[in-house]
Amino acid sequence: MQLQEIERSVLALIGYDRYSSLSVDTDSEKAADFALLHRCVNIARDEIRIGTIIPAILKHATTISTVAATKQYLIANTDFDIPVKVRYTTSDSEFELEKATPVNLLDKVDKTTTQGTPSVYQIFGSSGAQVYIELYEIPETAGESVDIDYKPVLSDVTNATSEDIIMLKYSLTVIKIAAAYAFQFIKKDMANFDKWLLLGRADFKEINLRETGFDTSPTIKTEPLLVNKRKGRYTI
Repeated sequence: MQLQEIERSVLALIGYDRYSSLSVDTDSEKAADFALLHRCVNIARDEIRIGTIIPAILKHATTISTVAATKQYLIANTDFDIPVKVRYTTSDSEFELEKATPVNLLDKVDKTTTQGTPSVYQIFGSSGAQVYIELYEIPETAGESVDIDYKPVLSDVTNATSEDIIMLKYSLTVIKIAAAYAFQFIKKDMANFDKWLLLGRADFKEINLRETGFDTSPTIKTEPLLVNKRKGRYTI
């Protein structure tokens, strides 16, 4: 469903102006509300991206080649956000690395200075938008490979006829969550915000079952050190 059709539905749900009127209104407050309407749809798309696994939106990061005795590597993809699977390839095997965080890293490895074949990884930020992966044990062999499947940051949609795979496949869920944020930002109605957000998020289980055969939403979590980076995109 195109952006304009989603926004028509959202405006009807929140009891606001018709799309045909609001989209051309020259009043400054109405123009601001129309811009907020776009923002609500983009936040809804992002909520669905974070809370579900939709293979069609996943990306494969640029393969990282290890350097002996080096634990830290830059993830070159500028749209990188949430790792879904990290695989490590040696000369004779390929296996998945287990996720760790600064909180539980020492529960998973004896020492953070030991060299060998990695079994765990952690993701963290450094400066600006750069994101790094650290491997433990520290790779002792050069030329081995790290491959990352990830959820990318989505580009905002603003054109009336814009439509991405989330809007195409799960337009009703987009409408519910966009309506929730429209109630919050435009109507200042927190009761309906809570109601419609719950209705939208309730669809995540069905989406995950349809896309992967499993309800993955409780176990796929955002990297804590990337949360503030994402929040900055939705400052109203």
